[in-house]
Amino acid sequence: MIMIERCAGPRRRRCRKFMHLMYALTAALCGACAPASGASPDREQAPLRAVPGAMRDLVPADTVLYVDAASAEALHALVAACAQIGPTSSVPEARALLTSALPDSIATDLVDPGRPAALALRAVNGHPVPTWILPVSDAEAFAASARAAGMTAETNAGWVSVADEARRDPLAGELTFDPLPGGVIAARIDIPALVAAYRPMIDMAIQNMRTAMATQPTQQAFPGVDMQALTGAYVGLFDTLVTSATRLDLVVRLAGSRITLDGHLELRPDGPLSPFDVREPVDLRALAGTLDSDAMGRVVGRCDMAEAMRRLADFMQIFAAPDVDPETMLAASTRMYSNCTGGTAQSFDFGGDGMRVESWFGSRDPAAFVEAAIGLITSGAYATWPGATWDEPVHESIAGVEATRIVQRLPDATEDDLADPVLHSMRAMAGGDEIAMRYIPLDGGVLTVLGRADVARAVARVRSPGEPSDALADAIEAVGDAGTAWVADIDLSGLLAIGLSQLPPGQRTTMHVPAGRTSLTLWAAGRDDGWDFELALDLDELKAFGAALSGR
Repeated sequence: MIMIERCAGPRRRRCRKFMHLMYALTAALCGACAPASGASPDREQAPLRAVPGAMRDLVPADTVLYVDAASAEALHALVAACAQIGPTSSVPEARALLTSALPDSIATDLVDPGRPAALALRAVNGHPVPTWILPVSDAEAFAASARAAGMTAETNAGWVSVADEARRDPLAGELTFDPLPGGVIAARIDIPALVAAYRPMIDMAIQNMRTAMATQPTQQAFPGVDMQALTGAYVGLFDTLVTSATRLDLVVRLAGSRITLDGHLELRPDGPLSPFDVREPVDLRALAGTLDSDAMGRVVGRCDMAEAMRRLADFMQIFAAPDVDPETMLAASTRMYSNCTGGTAQSFDFGGDGMRVESWFGSRDPAAFVEAAIGLITSGAYATWPGATWDEPVHESIAGVEATRIVQRLPDATEDDLADPVLHSMRAMAGGDEIAMRYIPLDGGVLTVLGRADVARAVARVRSPGEPSDALADAIEAVGDAGTAWVADIDLSGLLAIGLSQLPPGQRTTMHVPAGRTSLTLWAAGRDDGWDFELALDLDELKAFGAALSGR
């Protein structure tokens, strides 16, 4: 928006076109990045891609963000595959995907759709200035048409760079462009340079967020949580991220109907977000075999939760109850996780009778974990809904195992509550006015069952694991032996069903959520220099889901 206000005449039109193209690239890098199961096969086919020297020499030295397309033809195939999901499959011609932000008078017919192209983003006087680096069949003719349209242009062995403003002395450190991750689109971001260049805009956005939270009606905030403190915690987490991170790589790949967004976040050594290892080996594949294969969401992880609590203490303390010292709450939480072995698995689902959540925590002393967890709950250390109460814990035998059951009772409903979307959502998730939690110590850990989950089946799965789904198995193979790793498989149609079911009665919709799974797989793995991650989904699944949802 700021950029458009500073543009006028033909340049205003180019700015608008640039924003449209950036939106399209964002859709390809993020929305299109809606990915599928697994990751390794695609990496083996195209792990890295060299940037042609003639292209690299045209990149401005003060570039803060670099986006590289394998070719216009490859980009066209990606956009066309994603367009099949929507109501229309109309896609611009391949060259137009690279040149739509340029003036109409430029000789775009000279662009070669079969060779790599790039966008380098600089920051000049607080607003973004793009440099387009395009492969052309006649560099001099293309450059001449760009200059005639009021742009600057430089040529180098079959490529031309065009921009609204001439090059300037470097404003920040150079990015290293070679090699890039192999894929249809690859992006590399110099995070310190990007943040420095746009710090005033970032600070303004943060201030707007703080103002919005300060003026938000109380019924839209979660009672019991200081929303100003929560906002401050998110801002602090953001600042920690941008001061710890040095570079972000993103790459979009398309293989058949499978589309993935892979990334690598490079971090400064020994920072608060740097990866850390668990103390004991954790078999993620075996953990995945304990999950409910029919559940809407399934997650397995290998993480030292006590260390995670210590590192995120500034963020976690805002969830302390108003009259409790946050340090006390954090210390109790850390103690609870201190005897965990690092392996965790969770499946969650939701139906008309409320939520069903099964969680497993590997532990050297399951009984001590249960005692610490119950003590933490009943101490009132964590903020909760005003008026909600906990029953006294009850010991019971279920499915041949001993369990500790504790129930949270929500406050009695009033007419005002019916209009409160947050309380309505809580009641919908609970399936009534109470939420039951059972803690079940077993060999090697503790199984917790929340809501309406079938305890007997949950225990049987833990004691006799099956095989993980193909999606989870592929993702687990991709994270390999990373010391800290998380893998998840989530049904997007199930998420939509949850969202619709939680609407207050007056806002209910007749939209029908079709049967069938639309699987979103994601994983993150800690490496020596940062974090690798991936999102993946199958476009055919997403297309079928969209068609069923809209009745097509």
